[in-house]
Amino acid sequence: MSVIKHQYWNRVIFSGFLFYLSALGMVDNAAAQVKTYAYITNSGSDSVSVIDVATNAVVATIPVGAKPVGVAVSPNNNRVYITNSDTTNRNSVSVIDTATNTVVATVTVGTQPFAAAVTPDGNRVYVSNFNGYAASDVSVIDTATNTVVDTIPVGNGPYGIALTPDGSRVYVANQTSDNVSVISTATNTVVNTIPVGSRPSGLAVTPDGSRVYVANYEDPFAVSVIDTSNNAVIATIPVHQNPVGVAVSPDGSRVYVANSRDSSVAVIDTASNTVAYVGLTGQPSGLDVTPDGSRIYAALLTGRVAIIDAASNTVETTVPVGDWPQAFGKFMVTKTCLAPPSGMVAWWGGDNNTLDMVGAHNGTFQGNAVFAPGIVGQAFSFDGAEASFVEIPNSAEFNPSGAFSVDGWFSILILLPMRVK
Repeated sequence: MSVIKHQYWNRVIFSGFLFYLSALGMVDNAAAQVKTYAYITNSGSDSVSVIDVATNAVVATIPVGAKPVGVAVSPNNNRVYITNSDTTNRNSVSVIDTATNTVVATVTVGTQPFAAAVTPDGNRVYVSNFNGYAASDVSVIDTATNTVVDTIPVGNGPYGIALTPDGSRVYVANQTSDNVSVISTATNTVVNTIPVGSRPSGLAVTPDGSRVYVANYEDPFAVSVIDTSNNAVIATIPVHQNPVGVAVSPDGSRVYVANSRDSSVAVIDTASNTVAYVGLTGQPSGLDVTPDGSRIYAALLTGRVAIIDAASNTVETTVPVGDWPQAFGKFMVTKTCLAPPSGMVAWWGGDNNTLDMVGAHNGTFQGNAVFAPGIVGQAFSFDGAEASFVEIPNSAEFNPSGAFSVDGWFSILILLPMRVK
């Protein structure tokens, strides 16, 4: 059987390959497609699992620091910031490049960093340093230099942290002070302190910036609702045992609260403050909502992530990840890629297989060809050897009489002469 061989004398990461019958360059005019990934911190295995929300498959596992807990994503989705809470291992934040899913920097911060939030302009990251329930602070990281440029004293045991959409205020839940510190980002000083319930843990700000929802971990288990116009508590909503993580739907109509001891998620209707519940098969910690609001991903301490359908408030499935996942914070990453152009004959996406995504031209690995993290999802990786390639059966569709294009996304790791055969 004759074959088409695409051989690379360089060592390359090859993230997607397209063959289509149309004018050259047409792929540049194709409408963009969006892919979303959930970055889940595994506190017990010192790693981050990356879940493709389209398939609910783990497409990458990234080693980070010791006992990772918190997650924050830059506005451009190019960086993910992970808090490593182990006090014996440098108290650090790992900076992940989402294009390669590798750690590109490690920033030393305060004692026992727990949660993080990124400013809307992407220039600063605010990190709560828990410090074992004692008086502590918030570290401010300059994202251009990956260095701490300020340290802000707050209450005891700072835990959850969130920014208003305009970036002017940071809200910090102080667990053992039973209050929330309000930081002005213009001066990096505390401008208000708000008494809430017992042991406030997670918190989240609504998309319009008008409300902050604070989960109070201890009895009486409840969520405090703060009006940001005057920083006063305007409602207290009872929930089930030990609420921890908090997330808000993109339209602000629902607030999701992880009830750890109760193994459930509370669903709060923000218009009426009424509550419904979704039962889980493990204790939830952090949770986040997909950008379209259709799904909620909740990290379970049993080593899985539960995916909840927002329309029916039911669990669709669970995904195995690492040990003791926490995923505390906003952990959804959205990446944009090109849509298939018109006239496409074949597309090998490299997402953990060599299948043709639009036709029947399925390939097979030869030699040392393997999968590797790509710009969007997985990719093919070739080591530069003559026998390292993807073998594709011959087809009349690969012998066009008119114009055709071949496109791919390449990351050259070793620069040597290259050829396509």
